[in-house]
Amino acid sequence: MRILTWNVQGLGGGRQHQECRRLREELNPLNIGGNIDILLLQEHHLSQERTQSLVNPLSGGWTTWWSAAQGDLQRRGGVCISISDKARCEVASHGTLVEGRALYVLLKWNRLQIGVLNIYAPNSAPERAIFWRTLATTLPNAEAWVMAGDFNMTEHLGDRKGGTQRPIYGAELDSWAFLIGKIRVKDTWGSSLRRSSHSLHFSRAAVNARGGSLARLDHIYINSSLEELGASFAILVGLTFSDHQPMRLDLNPPNGSKGSLNVRIPTKIMKSVEVKAGLQSIWRETTVSELASEDLQKKIDPLLLFTTGNQAGPLTGQSH
Repeated sequence: MRILTWNVQGLGGGRQHQECRRLREELNPLNIGGNIDILLLQEHHLSQERTQSLVNPLSGGWTTWWSAAQGDLQRRGGVCISISDKARCEVASHGTLVEGRALYVLLKWNRLQIGVLNIYAPNSAPERAIFWRTLATTLPNAEAWVMAGDFNMTEHLGDRKGGTQRPIYGAELDSWAFLIGKIRVKDTWGSSLRRSSHSLHFSRAAVNARGGSLARLDHIYINSSLEELGASFAILVGLTFSDHQPMRLDLNPPNGSKGSLNVRIPTKIMKSVEVKAGLQSIWRETTVSELASEDLQKKIDPLLLFTTGNQAGPLTGQSH
């Protein structure tokens, strides 16, 4: 299962339809062949009325839940969760914990009940302290949680380069520790998960009169039971819609299942009978442990190079 989270910094301006079209243009290449199962957006700036006119942020079949920007937040708030119709999971329930800031879904995925929480945290430490404690006391129970979004804070000195903002401390740190302790999650960045070799180190670059800074304000936190399944993550590069970069998490299915073969290859190449047969053969011989390494890509590259004469595209072995 692949989850993508991104602070898009606004869809609710006077040029809403142009902004939404541009968002789709940037997101759709990431979704070739249905490569995104769950999409989390923050800071869409849309009012309740406007969310009703924008059904889905991506082309194709999706189910989307919106939490509209409220009051002053209409200039910087709002979150949504979209789940692809191709995703192999069943939605058990969903809800808003804090309007414009925190939205969740509970899923049944490969016999696990997983909660996915999308957040856009306040900018000030006192507000965040209240926010973290509110989440901790209102989240429903789940076997495992994935918490992702724009946290507007850093936990460690290494999460920032330049600037003057310090890591969380005091009352906010106490509330934060209460939250992550209750749902038993930790940052993918400091976990045992494999980080893509193409991943950026920071998710946001800021420039002002005092200079520039880099920060990891966007995070994905996961439960240890999901970490043990094996997964990979990356901060992606190349998108221009926002000064935040999207972050991706690939979760392996549990109980030793490899799931389905999910390879980002243009449709015209997949028309080749030889390519299909070669991919099926490689997939049958691939072990579960190879899904969390570069070995599967190394196996498939020669097949694509021989068939097309071009460099093979990114590859994942997770199921939808």
